[in-house]
This record gives sequence, C-alpha cells and structure tokens, in this order.
Amino acid sequence: MRKARLSDLVDMWFKAHGHTLKDSKYRLARLLAMSERMGNPLLRKFNTSMFANYRADRVGEVSTSTVNHELRYLRAVFNEMDRLGLYEVINPLKKIRQFK
Repeated sequence: MRKARLSDLVDMWFKAHGHTLKDSKYRLARLLAMSERMGNPLLRKFNTSMFANYRADRVGEVSTSTVNHELRYLRAVFNEMDRLGLYEVINPLKKIRQFK
C-alpha cells in the first residue's frame, strides 16, 4: 500500500464494509468527492493537519454540519479498516473535534 491513495482506501472500505450501509452509494460518492477535493493524497502522507486545512477551507463553502458529517464519514473509514485488519494505522482524524 506504499503508493495507495486516499481513494484506494475508500474503495477498499466500500468493498469490505460500506456496501452494507443503507446509504452506501451516497456515502461512497461523498467520500470520493472529499478525496478528490483534497487532491487524492497518498495514504502515507495523509495526516491530521491535511484534513484540518481541508476543513478550514471547506467551511467557507458549506455549513459546519456538512463538514462535521464529512469528518465522521472519513473517520469511520479509518476505524472500520483498522477493525477489519485491512489498514492498521492510527486514525489521523482521531483527535479532530467536530465544529459546534
């Protein structure tokens, strides 16, 4: 997974778990759009500050509620992939708090 990108992780998550969710296609589309807006970074380079910068820019375009949903969706991808043993890293979004 050295050259894997964020969208690759999202695709793996969808195949392993995401397809079972009630809003699976909607969630997949949102996650892939987020990845694209962030420049589809290499997974090994994706970190807390990268998402924090994305979020700061994004909040000027959409509501804080939308940004909070995006945080929860992407955080859940990292958590589930770790639970399944498919991508065992410390979740880079673990310490990011939602906006009030």
